[in-house]
Amino acid sequence: MNIVPSEIVEEKYFEQRQVRYNTELRLPYIWWQTYGRTVAGDKKRRHDRDDERPAGICIDQNENEDTTIFYVIDNGVRKYVEGDQQGEIILDSARRDEENERGQSQTNFSYITMDREDGVLFVSDTGKNQIQLLSLKSNNTNTIPQSIQLDYCPMGIFLSKEGDYLYVSDFDGGRILRYDRAHKNVAEKGKVVAGGNGKGSNLNQLHGPMQIYVDYEESIYIADSLNHRIMKWVKNGLEGEVVAGGNGRGYDENQLNTPNSVFVDRDGTIFITDTQNDRIVRWSKGGKSGSVIEGAGVWGSQPIQVSCPTDLAFDSNGSLYVSEGDHSRVQMFYAD
Repeated sequence: MNIVPSEIVEEKYFEQRQVRYNTELRLPYIWWQTYGRTVAGDKKRRHDRDDERPAGICIDQNENEDTTIFYVIDNGVRKYVEGDQQGEIILDSARRDEENERGQSQTNFSYITMDREDGVLFVSDTGKNQIQLLSLKSNNTNTIPQSIQLDYCPMGIFLSKEGDYLYVSDFDGGRILRYDRAHKNVAEKGKVVAGGNGKGSNLNQLHGPMQIYVDYEESIYIADSLNHRIMKWVKNGLEGEVVAGGNGRGYDENQLNTPNSVFVDRDGTIFITDTQNDRIVRWSKGGKSGSVIEGAGVWGSQPIQVSCPTDLAFDSNGSLYVSEGDHSRVQMFYAD
């Protein structure tokens, strides 16, 4: 059921919000163990369905917490507690087949972000052109909207460090939009903050933007997938800067191949899911080339391999989590 929020519910929720915090890691000199440990995934699930291939991943852990909880887009949204490899479905996409039979647009979740203080997940639904909101607290169910309807296909999604802005990538439109969560009808106030000049490879253009990351200075890092590069767009900038890749599609140290996701640490070090190269790459601030930190660069299901990585995340200990679309699993790599 596609539920569009009422203005009354939206206004009540967004007016109650307070300033948020987020701890950023410093990871420029850390290395990770070569062999990963599967912490989520079920090999018995079907690999021929897009909704059963892990995509976005979000970790819920504060510095003083011992147990890691993470959420993965995988046949809906699954919640995993450390040690439980099967997980619990908390937002179901099982109605996908029913929608297909009725000729309706199919639910297709892609990426996920979280307001940890309010306990709310934001999930991009590319099939229904909406952002779904899911409360993790029972006392929130009557005060948050259940979806934000958009007029385009949302892909990447990121909540600002203070929690006041929601950033969404428009894959088909080649742009990034920012939404002010204080406004009672969020979807009406989307502002283009990167791209928006048609599909292309010029510095003021994007082509197939996927996941995004926004730092404390409100600079936006974009996995510009079909341009095989990572773009940095400073606040109020008219064009972006290529900070990784941008040398054509390829496998060399200065190249990327359809990057899907990006993470940036406190020092400006960039971590990239180099998706079609089956590897995770670290790119130093100002660097002309990157270094492979995980993945043999060859497709496969061994612990040393990451096949078609779609997203990455770090816990507070610096351990790296990678979701793999081609093997229905999430691998965790301990920091050395």
